[in-house]
Amino acid sequence: MNVLLHDMNTAWTPSAATLAVSVDPEVPPGAGGASNRFVAAAAALNALASIALPTLDLREFDEIRFWIRADRAADGSVAAPFYLEFFYVDATAPATEFRWLVPVNRTGQWEQRQIGFRPTEPRASVARFAFRALTALPFNCQVAELLAVREQMLPDAESSLTTEIERNAVLPGLANIPQPALTPLPVTGDIQIVLVNTPGFAPGNRIRVTDGARSETFNVQQVIHAGATTTLVFSAGETILGPFVAPVGVSAIVPAITETSLSPTPSADPSVIVTLLDAREDLQRSGPFQQRDSFWRAGGMTFCSTRPAPRAYALDYQLTARGTRRQQQLFAQELLLSRLSLDSGLRINGAIAPLCILPPWPLEHRRLGEIAPVYVRIGTHLQTSPRREQTWVRHTGVLAAQLDAPLDFERVEADL
Repeated sequence: MNVLLHDMNTAWTPSAATLAVSVDPEVPPGAGGASNRFVAAAAALNALASIALPTLDLREFDEIRFWIRADRAADGSVAAPFYLEFFYVDATAPATEFRWLVPVNRTGQWEQRQIGFRPTEPRASVARFAFRALTALPFNCQVAELLAVREQMLPDAESSLTTEIERNAVLPGLANIPQPALTPLPVTGDIQIVLVNTPGFAPGNRIRVTDGARSETFNVQQVIHAGATTTLVFSAGETILGPFVAPVGVSAIVPAITETSLSPTPSADPSVIVTLLDAREDLQRSGPFQQRDSFWRAGGMTFCSTRPAPRAYALDYQLTARGTRRQQQLFAQELLLSRLSLDSGLRINGAIAPLCILPPWPLEHRRLGEIAPVYVRIGTHLQTSPRREQTWVRHTGVLAAQLDAPLDFERVEADL
């Protein structure tokens, strides 16, 4: 589960002329919006780039994520010190900044940073986010897609899959059909909408009504073609919530409907039925390593959060294009084949997960007119342990010896 906190389409506010902030169209693969470019001069120490947002309640989320691409590495060493920090301010503690250091492992590459909330940090009324320059080192970086995230393997993967299927899935010739001139705008309580005459609409279609700012979806129960108009009557119990402002457009969409234990699964015409077939651990992708993230400073020391590696999983889905009109059904099928491929993967919580189309399963039975399903496999992961806090450097050693006697030395060690 995630929510987009800021799409970086607007520039954050700099606190000093030594930190230039601008909007850049470059973003990580698959991301929307834009990025903010921060260009810090050598005198930018303590300069901020910040943004104030409507108060956000982030208590149901575990972490914040964002992407960064920078021209200077930052790993906390003497050669590559941390030079940027991220923080937020909560309205319940307006004088306190909740801070994290921002690592950069590879220069010139997009990297997603994860910051886990600590249990004691208030986040019911988050009102401000900011980045601060920590050193006098000049740097140039881009930051994109600020998200709040709570990982849930199955819901996250399924939500991303259905979102990708539905992305701009509008039937050809039935996109943004307008209302006739002088036709009253749809108002709260309406059970139908009147459009210019459009023969392609049919009972069973799922439609989206939008004015650009507001959008609502309905199932069509009846279509009335009369003269210069087409009237779409909604299914029983569905009404306009509105209000809408001109101009209003109506599109016939292809929804992705998740199959449930109800029989039969209700569907629109056309639609894609999404069925989870299998979820199993992928032992070839699981590995014994320690995750480290959420770096911060306290008492002159650097700390981080650690947890064991997540377990890798493979999720297999069956995607069935249903429809009573052949061309619309084939459109839905081609939509699946073009959107879901090994080349593009599937974005889950801002990161790309591997995805591929599988060979069809053995055919045991088939109903006449049912198009062949598409089978896909999503590579994802399941976190099995909570974060725990520890010092970033766990052990340090100092060796002393004569230059001509490297094997004869004294040792001073400290465990932290």
